[in-house]
Amino acid sequence: MQDVIEAAAGLSRGWMVMVIDDAALRVVSALVGMYDVMEHRVTLIELLSKDRQPLPEMDVIYLVTPTPDSVNLIIKDFANPKKPRYGAVHLFFLSKVNDMLMQRLAAVPNFLQRVRTFKEINMNFLATEAFSFHLDMPESLPGLFKARPDPAIQEEVVNKLVALCVALNEYPHVRFNQKSVLGARLASLVQDGLNDFVAAQEDWWYHGQTGHTDRERATLLILDRAEDPLTPLLHEHTFQPMVHEFLPVEDDMVTFQSEGKGGGHETKALLNESDALWVEFRHQHIAKVMEQIGERTKEYIHANAGAELTQKLGTDAKMSAQELGLILKQLPEYREMTGKLWMYYSLTTDLMARFQREDILEISELEQTLATGVDSDGRSVKEDKMLQSLESMLMGLESTGLSLENKMRLIAIFIIAQEGITEGDRRQLVGAAGLTREDQDALIHLEALGVNVQKTKNHSSSLWGSKSTKAKRRTDQASEYSASRYVCPLKDLIEQTVQGELSTEAYPSILPMPSQEGKPIARSLRKHEKGRLGKQPATFSGGRSLVFVAGGVTYSELRAAYEVMEQHKKEVVIGGTSYLTPNAYIKLLRAVKN
Repeated sequence: MQDVIEAAAGLSRGWMVMVIDDAALRVVSALVGMYDVMEHRVTLIELLSKDRQPLPEMDVIYLVTPTPDSVNLIIKDFANPKKPRYGAVHLFFLSKVNDMLMQRLAAVPNFLQRVRTFKEINMNFLATEAFSFHLDMPESLPGLFKARPDPAIQEEVVNKLVALCVALNEYPHVRFNQKSVLGARLASLVQDGLNDFVAAQEDWWYHGQTGHTDRERATLLILDRAEDPLTPLLHEHTFQPMVHEFLPVEDDMVTFQSEGKGGGHETKALLNESDALWVEFRHQHIAKVMEQIGERTKEYIHANAGAELTQKLGTDAKMSAQELGLILKQLPEYREMTGKLWMYYSLTTDLMARFQREDILEISELEQTLATGVDSDGRSVKEDKMLQSLESMLMGLESTGLSLENKMRLIAIFIIAQEGITEGDRRQLVGAAGLTREDQDALIHLEALGVNVQKTKNHSSSLWGSKSTKAKRRTDQASEYSASRYVCPLKDLIEQTVQGELSTEAYPSILPMPSQEGKPIARSLRKHEKGRLGKQPATFSGGRSLVFVAGGVTYSELRAAYEVMEQHKKEVVIGGTSYLTPNAYIKLLRAVKN
């Protein structure tokens, strides 16, 4: 993104205006801040779709998607030769421009004579974290999995995946689950798109190519949500997924209730890679996050506060965040002193209040048993016992406000884990939950993801390639939190991929896989500036493993990829059509048409 701005700044002497469309705004926001843009003589950023003041004495940077709407608005800026809206033009498209749009632009002489820069920059995806991305397609799941998949959505997915690979200088070995029709289709189209790009761009290079062997050639593993429809339904107790499930979040800006001088008030905070505490806390269990906030706040105040507060705090190093908060409420002058820690205290306090209000811990315990088939002591639980417990919760928690979404999630988990239920059991659960016809249809729409909703004889399904969901489901019995013992199946796949053990029969490559190559040291996807995240840039061996989930990737799967990366020192870049939360998943299931 800085290269884009620098390219324009090198050809224009004065201050410039940047004009972006909605999609480009999300890309820019994920990559750079306003200060970074201003450093390159951009004095104003405006939306293409809004009314804008004419500034004919200033040059303009257009950063837009190649759509008819965006092109028409650019042309409109120069429709009157005597009154152009801007001076010289630097035009950057986020992806390839088709011939029709090129002809539209070429038909405007007043515009053409002002163009100083024209580039297609392959940035039509969102890199919101150092090692994760999404394609900004939150509504794509129904179109990908309906009876007749939408080819336009498939094409958009393919174009954005190709752009991702190009941006990373990767020409990867493209692999897919041989049981997935969608995965095979996308993999084939991505390979074609990469081949076309390589043939057309002779000066472009990729990792593993002769002359660029500092790291091996990458692998792109293309999966789809139908290969694991279960994980998006489960409650997560780590910080990042809890924030996104229980609090309003828009473009990394979270809204929560915070204590102030006048009582509770609404507060907003930006949670992204620039926040070292967020990067440290996001994959940790909420209980550990709250414990660390309490300990660090106390340590900070002990080192900086006066005798009065030190005496109030005492010497108990294990004081909880809640206990510390009670003391700080009595001494509001110290809230400013503790800065970010007070913000995180307020955030986690609001988060846990919502968590407890909805009885999520009790719900999660049952979810874990339904999903894994074992209880918190590691003992197998029979289907009829689970059915009884499920019905009891659906009826017993109704008076305390068990939400409709949680009812549907519990039933869906049971259906998927049991590989279908009988019609009698279905009626029993639907009645206990009080589901409407529309709610029941959403559960039936799981069939579009390959789920056998009604149990039949001799039926066998798979979960990320496992032969039996019940026999192969992985649990973490060593976890100190019984409501977090489920392990998403994708973690096993990522581990097999980075270790070179992923079956080539179950997950073939579009082109033949190479023989064993050398293992040079590889650097990270992004350079982490020293001090920004509190550590030096990470180093990895071998090539990148790119993992993509069509239909959306969950925050628990992001965490799993980071854990594998940390354990094996292999770089993993994980993403999906969107980041998928449980309630968004239920909403999308409602929209699927079989």
